[in-house]
Amino acid sequence: MIKNDTKTEAQKQLIKFRNQLHNLLAKYPEIWISGSSDGDPVAWIRTGEAYGEYEQIYLPTNGQEELIIKH
Repeated sequence: MIKNDTKTEAQKQLIKFRNQLHNLLAKYPEIWISGSSDGDPVAWIRTGEAYGEYEQIYLPTNGQEELIIKH
């Protein structure tokens, strides 16, 4: 573990992001986050008993796109 006084600014930002993401996922435990085959982040929720029954939304870095896909 790195002491607080020796962390770089990038490390501090990554730790802050990790903590915020953890809190968000704890608030919405039914939502999963993964990556598409292209490496884009995707959030999804299982909607049925079968493995392939889910709805997903891409999480673009610009926040402009909203595309929900049902499987």
